[in-house]
Amino acid sequence: MKRRVLLFGIDGGTWRVLQPAMDSGNMPFLSELCRQGCRGVLESTIPPKTPSAWTSFQTGSNPGNHGVYDFALWDHTTHKVNYVNSRHYSDTLWDQAGSAGLRVGVINVPMTYPAWKINGYMITGLMTPSLERDWTWPPELASDILSAEPDYHVFSFESARRGKPHRNPKDFLDRMTEVSRNRTRIALHILQKEPLDLFMVHFQSPDVVQHALWGYMDPGHRHYSPRIRDMIFGGFYRYLDEQFRIIHDAFQAGGGDCLTLAVSDHGFQTHTHQFQFGNWLVQEGFLRIQKLPRRFAVLKDFLYRTNWLGSISILKQSRFGRKLIAAVSQPVFTVDWEHSRVFSVGQGGDGFVFFLDSDPDRRKQMESQLAEKVRRLVNPFTGHPVIEKILPRDRIYHGRKLDTLPDWILKPAPGITVNGDFNPFRSGIVFPIRKGRDFHMGTHHPDGILLVAGPRVRSSSRIAGANLIDIAPTILAWLGVAVPKSMEGRILQDLFTHRISRAKTEKFPVASPPAVSDSGVYSNEDIRNIEDRLRDLGYIE
Repeated sequence: MKRRVLLFGIDGGTWRVLQPAMDSGNMPFLSELCRQGCRGVLESTIPPKTPSAWTSFQTGSNPGNHGVYDFALWDHTTHKVNYVNSRHYSDTLWDQAGSAGLRVGVINVPMTYPAWKINGYMITGLMTPSLERDWTWPPELASDILSAEPDYHVFSFESARRGKPHRNPKDFLDRMTEVSRNRTRIALHILQKEPLDLFMVHFQSPDVVQHALWGYMDPGHRHYSPRIRDMIFGGFYRYLDEQFRIIHDAFQAGGGDCLTLAVSDHGFQTHTHQFQFGNWLVQEGFLRIQKLPRRFAVLKDFLYRTNWLGSISILKQSRFGRKLIAAVSQPVFTVDWEHSRVFSVGQGGDGFVFFLDSDPDRRKQMESQLAEKVRRLVNPFTGHPVIEKILPRDRIYHGRKLDTLPDWILKPAPGITVNGDFNPFRSGIVFPIRKGRDFHMGTHHPDGILLVAGPRVRSSSRIAGANLIDIAPTILAWLGVAVPKSMEGRILQDLFTHRISRAKTEKFPVASPPAVSDSGVYSNEDIRNIEDRLRDLGYIE
């Protein structure tokens, strides 16, 4: 009997939420899959962030090989950042399955824009700037989708913060539920075309809900509320579970031996403090900045301190407002590269450190000085260290793109996130997270989820030691497709009652996205759209 695979991508999925949601009866379909199959923790990447994690999932390789560690990558030569797109990596699960003649469908997986030629259908996900071009394969699928679902959107980004989740969580949850239903309608539309062999549907909304409302769901959080938690379970997770069931039943109708997987890119934890690492570098003299004339700087400071994001949503509605946004978005400082020795980028999660001195002796001395000061950093609100580990890139990564990655990754203490960008409008170094002011009440954790059910899967069992990069080779092996040697992950044999193929191949299809310069992928307008949406999700300021 022909083998087929259905994949659910649950962004931010964590057993810390899904287990109590199942125990309370709000996720009966997921509970049934757990009884039928095998489950466990799925280890994320370092850092446990959407860009690096979903790229590692698709390629079966670590960031040292695909080069993606954040939404934007810093260029040592130009001192500029380039937003990630699908041309940054190649050799994916979808390409290998398609090259073996299998029909593939990929819906809304992050980091897949622009869409490329696969043997089936692709609708791009997070980092899609607009629906004007390059968001589907085949290209004509775009008009087909918009005819079937005129209100289709990759994600209703602007509704995330504007929904004021803390003031009106029910309205916010209704918005997030509609996003999930939107996914389901498109998934069913694709499945009506043909019974696909490999089909993945990604749901972004769990990540957004947990960022915004984590405090109400975590029993260890000071804002924990059983009443609000139950409302979140019943008002969002129950409907999410229903979407899983609907898609599953439609996929099963295509016949064959169907393997069902639910995976997440990372888990979640309470967000307690943010460390302004870029500001600290300036304070300690590692990074030098030059302030520009303060035209519009006072206004920008005001908008930042009085809900900058909410103000933008209003201002964008008028021509004058759009011009004002463009004016205040101009930089108010530049980096003095000649006199700087250390640079950092990125907001939220781990810290990314780049050493600027090319002289080996001076660099070694700078590394020693920075490491000593970082290890002495103490959170003034708790008295505990801010940074848990300093991780040089060659200790955690390997591969052909190792030299493009940050020199160090700073792993913060639990609950702390690192903001590597210098912010001239913040005077402190460590800030407590506050409900109402900060959108991210929850932040990422390395422990994601893995759930597998289907023929020859061990029922009601647990698996340990699974990593995101193991998923692609395991799926290919189960489908009987040779696993390319570029995929470093192992085949998770412990999931199954019988051993599956371990065939490897050097060959990879030519249809995968070209690993070339990203020049021309994003226009200036595209970049503004992407930054607005990442801002609405709380990923950048």
